[in-house]
Amino acid sequence: MRPYPAAAQGVPCLRHLDTLEAAARMMRDTGARVLPVTQDGRFVGTISDRDIVIRMVAEGLDGWLTRVREFMTAPALFCRVDDDPESILLAMVDAKLDTIPLLDAQDRVVGMITADQIRRAHSACAEEIGGHIEVIAA
Repeated sequence: MRPYPAAAQGVPCLRHLDTLEAAARMMRDTGARVLPVTQDGRFVGTISDRDIVIRMVAEGLDGWLTRVREFMTAPALFCRVDDDPESILLAMVDAKLDTIPLLDAQDRVVGMITADQIRRAHSACAEEIGGHIEVIAA
């Protein structure tokens, strides 16, 4: 078995020509529910456990023969490393997604970001700012 392909920073990624069986195995091994899909190292879409179960299984397809590109979501929502966290969160809420890929300027996956991560960071920032306001007001 070949090692899983990975983007920068060790982010598990699938290639568009990988099978759905390989996608399901990677999800099982990493605990991920959504994985980025790449072609020639660049982001082209995402595939979720729901895509595999609802679409592939419901259509009675063979996971050993069916390619990720046939079931991936493309175009897929993503964010850039310099995007505003609030805008990212609003886009995620609007699209009803809880995890999206984080891309660099060359469309390479450098991470996966969750709505909870953004909320926690925002909450921590608000607490820090609140602490400074109390000190200033005292």
